[in-house]
Amino acid sequence: VIKPSGSIGNAMEFVPSQERIWEKMGYLDTMKFFGKLVGKRYYIYPSSKNILIDAMLEMKKEEIEKLSKILGISMDKESLDFAVYEKIIPKLLNYFPSSSFEELNLSVLEYVASYLNVPRLKAYTQYSLCQAILNAKIPSKSFWESWNNKDRKIVEFVKEICGQIKIDNKTKVR
Repeated sequence: VIKPSGSIGNAMEFVPSQERIWEKMGYLDTMKFFGKLVGKRYYIYPSSKNILIDAMLEMKKEEIEKLSKILGISMDKESLDFAVYEKIIPKLLNYFPSSSFEELNLSVLEYVASYLNVPRLKAYTQYSLCQAILNAKIPSKSFWESWNNKDRKIVEFVKEICGQIKIDNKTKVR
């Protein structure tokens, strides 16, 4: 049984524009059911890469220090890999309990995409979702300030990483 990932309304309600949305959601939910897409709320093509973690491991010291500061982590004289694996990832795991790097990577991407109202009913690569996050406008200042500090930090953190990710022509298009 394939269950819809969102509300499908009343069976007696016939609204053509809404039915197109439900049809698209049904198609994407079916693709997810058969393993062609992954994700909890969003629809993401499976990948052997975890772009957020991979990007952090490729960053320079100043960039890692900036990320650490956003999350409120102090970096001593550790190596960059140590800072990522022993400080940043455990901090993220406090916010997003996960059993794998893949699950953590997708959870963080989906969380931020959802906060920034990135359209959900579209199949994304991790790279295109990251690009959509980068292009999403941060809500008005008053709305942004109404978010709790953790949410703002996570959004800032992911936008910073997405800004560092290099997308080549092979990974840009699915």
